[in-house]
Amino acid sequence: MRRGQWLLIGVLLGLGTGSAAAVDGWVLDGGRGFPSLGPGNEGTATRFGLTWDWPWRWLEDGDWELSGQWEVTAGTLVEDDDDNAPITEVIEGGLVGMARLARYRQNAGGPYLELGVGPHYLSDKQLDSVRLATHFQFQSIAGFGSRFGENGRFELGYRIMHLSNAGIDTPNPGLNYHLLHFAYRY
Repeated sequence: MRRGQWLLIGVLLGLGTGSAAAVDGWVLDGGRGFPSLGPGNEGTATRFGLTWDWPWRWLEDGDWELSGQWEVTAGTLVEDDDDNAPITEVIEGGLVGMARLARYRQNAGGPYLELGVGPHYLSDKQLDSVRLATHFQFQSIAGFGSRFGENGRFELGYRIMHLSNAGIDTPNPGLNYHLLHFAYRY
């Protein structure tokens, strides 16, 4: 691992160690790109993060509720299609607000749908043959899954992640990944 990766992981772990931080859980996402979308989408993404539940809840009268969480994540994007590329690994990190529509059974879990967006930072503006205009990107996520286990402590789901600068500058090709999502809630 590069020194920057260890630094980002250390910052995340440091955020979660104090009692004032009130961390509600952690997430681990990993997956592959969308090769059909062209260069920069052939590699892998691996991410680790911490979560904090929102204090707000809506639609609590029935079986479903609308709520959300903050996720602070850090990880790597690795492109593996071009051995001659100058940069094949980028460290990434960001914050996303994740709205979630979920059906939770008492003392168990249940299915959920989620959508999120937030600011993101990439360590390099080039990944493989893809040139990005800015280090700053927006992260968009759409996903579904289920919580299970005692009190719904575990989550298993699927996410689609898109990174782009939202047209702030050009070029803006974007990066896209399929992610398997696993989470543990305290």
